[in-house]
Amino acid sequence: MLQTGHPDEIVLESYCMNKLDGEQLDVFEEHLLVCGECQDRVTDTDSFVRGMRSALVAPVPEASAFGWDWKRYFQMPAPVWATAAVACAGIVGALTVYKLNPETAPLAIALSATRGGSVPTVKAGTPLDLDLDTLDLTPSVRDRIQIVNAEGTEVWSGIPSSLKNGHVHALVVARMSPGQYYVRLSDAAGIHREYSLRIGN
Repeated sequence: MLQTGHPDEIVLESYCMNKLDGEQLDVFEEHLLVCGECQDRVTDTDSFVRGMRSALVAPVPEASAFGWDWKRYFQMPAPVWATAAVACAGIVGALTVYKLNPETAPLAIALSATRGGSVPTVKAGTPLDLDLDTLDLTPSVRDRIQIVNAEGTEVWSGIPSSLKNGHVHALVVARMSPGQYYVRLSDAAGIHREYSLRIGN
């Protein structure tokens, strides 16, 4: 932890990669429950880590339609990849500014798992602040939130941005096409709640 009381980037990355344990994990999660700034940092870091993992496992074609050999770009020296990492960090920073811009503030949507209730409908392309009712549950900052379409295909996943009064909040800036979606709240034991959400035109 830094002298300011906030964890440094190494601790954040270790947490998002499930490498923290013991007392260090307990101290970090206790801090995370009361620090909105670090909750936002964990959300951004988690998205960055998952994005880098996806990039590393993506297949590399032998050549493009124009005859370029893409493999040689993955054999670039470390300084080049370091520059790329800095650029990615800039993108994460830009997303944070976007999130804090009042003109693009996320729309608060309250979701309940109660059957037979009305399904909230929001306009496509709108950033969302999902408020998930977790009555009778014990939410945790390590819970996973997943959004799937009507076919069950994942379109977004992440961790809670905050826990407030028994509710789990999640900031979602992913662009989703009009249609029916389901928001799932789960942990290592499985899915605990599923909520309905409709994206309109």
